[in-house]
Amino acid sequence: MTSRRVGGSGAPAPLAARRSLLAARCSLLAARCSPLAARRSRRLRRAPA
Repeated sequence: MTSRRVGGSGAPAPLAARRSLLAARCSLLAARCSPLAARRSRRLRRAPA
């Protein structure tokens, strides 16, 4: 919770890590729930990249 108070240079780093972890969990859950969603996400990622 102290990271929020900092809000300077220490905030973006942990936030990015948390976002990456959340994205990984969401991707895993989506893959388990529906493989089609995983394929769609891969196609969407390839297009902008």
